Amino acid sequence: MTFGENFDKNFREFRNLIKNKTMRKQEDKMVDTKSRYEVIADLEKRKRDLIVERDSLDDVLKSKERKLKDLKRDMEDIEEDIEDFKSKMKDKKETISELIKSVDESLNRFSKLNEKKDSK
Repeated sequence: MTFGENFDKNFREFRNLIKNKTMRKQEDKMVDTKSRYEVIADLEKRKRDLIVERDSLDDVLKSKERKLKDLKRDMEDIEEDIEDFKSKMKDKKETISELIKSVDESLNRFSKLNEKKDSK
């Protein structure tokens, strides 16, 4: 091959290479860019999502208030239980003390009986 033939062949390959790279860049740009309608659709969807989020904030607040109200009701129930327990606790302590005395008396009687048996 002569210099001219070699030059022409290399030039054609170089030109094709640049042409292919340019076409790939344009194809990449086409993939990355959205049509006007797609952009509008995306913005409208975003707007709808924001409206739904804004409108749901009232429901979130009501839910939190409901939970607080339930917790307060539970607190009141627990406080009532504590007061009820306190009032019954005194009676229960007295009853248990009486039972302890009774058991002590039974132990004493049993011990006296054992002593009498042992002394015979």
